[in-house]
Amino acid sequence: RTLVQAHGSPKAGSLSNKFDKRVAGKLVTFEKQLSQQTQNTSLLKEAAKRELLNISAPLRAELMQKLREIMKKNMTSDPDMWERVKVLQRSMIDSLWEDVEKEIELNVELAWLQPLDPNQQPEQGSKWSCCESCYRFLRRKVLRHYLPFDRSIFGKLKDPIYVALTLTMLIPNAGFRVSVLSIILTFILFPRPPDEFQIINFILLCKGTQFLTSGLVSMGQGATIYYGCFSWHETDLTAC
Repeated sequence: RTLVQAHGSPKAGSLSNKFDKRVAGKLVTFEKQLSQQTQNTSLLKEAAKRELLNISAPLRAELMQKLREIMKKNMTSDPDMWERVKVLQRSMIDSLWEDVEKEIELNVELAWLQPLDPNQQPEQGSKWSCCESCYRFLRRKVLRHYLPFDRSIFGKLKDPIYVALTLTMLIPNAGFRVSVLSIILTFILFPRPPDEFQIINFILLCKGTQFLTSGLVSMGQGATIYYGCFSWHETDLTAC
């Protein structure tokens, strides 16, 4: 390649005395053949990767079957879970597993044929000050009871603190519900950075309690008041 570039440069006159033009032509031909061979090698490499994926397909299928059984076992290992809920969860896993297998196969193929960039190191959060021991104690206690990492909904229903917090948020009064949710949100956000899963879980819980409190409970309360007014103040509804 260097000879070809030099041959086409303004200094070609000095090189023409040492090298024949036929040598330069052969070098150009060799470079084209080398480029073609490199392209063919790349195609063969991709074909070999696909063949390897096809050969290992039965092994992956067997691994996915074992993984399905492990997921069934782990999702129904809660001793507090009702038996009917366990049956429904096993049936749900069986019905969704075909889509899960297709998605995993697609991601494996994309990751194998097109390797991703190296993973970036996560940023380290700032250290929490030790002078706020009282805040940290309350935060640890509240989040441990309301958002535990090792209990399902069936286990949390046995916790009186969780039941008390949930009933407080179900009071049809915006002040009680907003106050409790604001405290929990503050505990999740500080110290920073907040956990992404806890933030999403808090949003879902907030909207769920809003549906129950501002929706069903308020509707029942309004229907009861209307029924009482119509029953005891039928002649003069304005006095109700």
